[in-house]
Amino acid sequence: MLALTGEGGPRLRRYLAALDLDLGRYRRALPLLTDRRSQIAVAGRIGSHVWQYLERETACRVRLFAEERGMEAEGRAAEGKARSLLGFFLEQAGLQRFFGALAELGDAAFIDTRVLLAHFRVDAARSDRFLSDL
Repeated sequence: MLALTGEGGPRLRRYLAALDLDLGRYRRALPLLTDRRSQIAVAGRIGSHVWQYLERETACRVRLFAEERGMEAEGRAAEGKARSLLGFFLEQAGLQRFFGALAELGDAAFIDTRVLLAHFRVDAARSDRFLSDL
């Protein structure tokens, strides 16, 4: 997100510029937040403070799927006990149908992929988990 805003000190900005990140999808999604006709889907470990912020600070409609808050702290992810409504739907529908349905629910989707990784019991390396955020 810092790469989009240009914020941060000069060294951080140079570092982010050197990464040559593809920010196109984020640049396309950001205007949706201020468009009353737009709808976004947000899924994952979402606290009430995030929901309140989205309600106050965005003009778009928001579909929220909050699940598995505390899965790391309570050990559910490590024990293979984390479960996800989106994960169950993905299992039943398959990739194509899942993403087709998601496209019908909003103009953009912001998904906490770690909940899905935990649901499917994928023990991803730290670097892979961070890449899934992009």
